[in-house]
Amino acid sequence: MIKNLDPEQCKNLKKFYSNPRKFDLLKRKGVHQYDYVDSVDKLAETALPPKEAFYSRLNDEETTNEDYEHAETVWKESRIKTLEEYTALYNKVDVLQLADAFKILGISVRKTINWTPLGIILRQVSLGVLC
Repeated sequence: MIKNLDPEQCKNLKKFYSNPRKFDLLKRKGVHQYDYVDSVDKLAETALPPKEAFYSRLNDEETTNEDYEHAETVWKESRIKTLEEYTALYNKVDVLQLADAFKILGISVRKTINWTPLGIILRQVSLGVLC
């Protein structure tokens, strides 16, 4: 979702990462090793896991060289010291990106069908769905 947004639409991300280089680095889908972290102990590791650790069983795919290089760059430029710090950054950025995307989606829905969240709730109440 985030790749379809213009930089000026990423208000939440920009609020936390106003430095242009950092913003550009984080304005893309992050890379995370979901299957690798199978214990709390791994969060104390002090290096980015190898590329093979980013394999996704859910999607049955390996990470690309480009994505792994991006993860290495994020680790280095963010001065990450542990896998826990990397995971915290990944989660924070992921939530900020999602908030920006949902904001734009809400604006688009309102413009397209002239509905607001309140209007949707009132319609549900009038139909007896929320009673």
